[in-house]
Amino acid sequence: MKKFLVLALGLATLLSGCVAAGGGGAALDFSGRPQPAENPVAGKNHVYNLPHQVPSDYVYRTERIFPPPPGQGGGETAAGALAAVVAEPGARTPPSPPPAGLVERIRGLGTDLAAASRLDDDQSVTVSTFVNLNNLYATSGFGRLLGEEMITVFRNAGLQVIDVRKTPSILIRENGGEYGLSRDMEELSYVHGAHAMLVGTYRQAAGQVFVNARLLRNSDGMVLSAAGMVLDADGLVRELLADEKVPLSRRPQTLKVSSGGRPNPQPGP
Repeated sequence: MKKFLVLALGLATLLSGCVAAGGGGAALDFSGRPQPAENPVAGKNHVYNLPHQVPSDYVYRTERIFPPPPGQGGGETAAGALAAVVAEPGARTPPSPPPAGLVERIRGLGTDLAAASRLDDDQSVTVSTFVNLNNLYATSGFGRLLGEEMITVFRNAGLQVIDVRKTPSILIRENGGEYGLSRDMEELSYVHGAHAMLVGTYRQAAGQVFVNARLLRNSDGMVLSAAGMVLDADGLVRELLADEKVPLSRRPQTLKVSSGGRPNPQPGP
């Protein structure tokens, strides 16, 4: 009787070891191999080495995909099954980056100009307002914004920039404030020394705005660098263009910009 109990205990231990080797509790057939479970992705027979029934959304929750049992063809690889899950209709895809905004596009234009300018450290630049290509005296809020952003980009790129609107002193307006910039010729100096000048044009057509900019050498008008871009004429751009007009005086007053050297400010009349 004691020998029988020892034999039975040994047989139970042997069967337990076979179950552990065959898949940690998965059902065994007479060959000692785990029984395949159904693949919820492609309907293939894949082995899920689990002691319980596999939920239908198991792959989607865990991304675990198992290869088919040895010797059983027709099963797809784990990488292929995972690709099928990713390609499932309605699966999440990473969002595309938003398109660059107006200011980012303008600053990109200025960066290209500054990078190609090849100016020396002691050479300065003045920036003019961008104007309508068809009327070089007409400008708008869009043209003025382009000039403002170019000043920011050029200076941040390490170029020396002279703002010709700088007044010799602070202007104080009662009930207004203190001002250091002006377009009144009587409030400005008449001569500025700069090696180069940024000029630019824009033209609206077919729902788009074509912008071109050039950095010109003051001594001979040589183009030092040039860049352009095309913008969609969306609501923001159209609003900036809406106030375009030609100055009342057809003969503009001039502010002399010398071809380099030190500035020589002169008071206005």
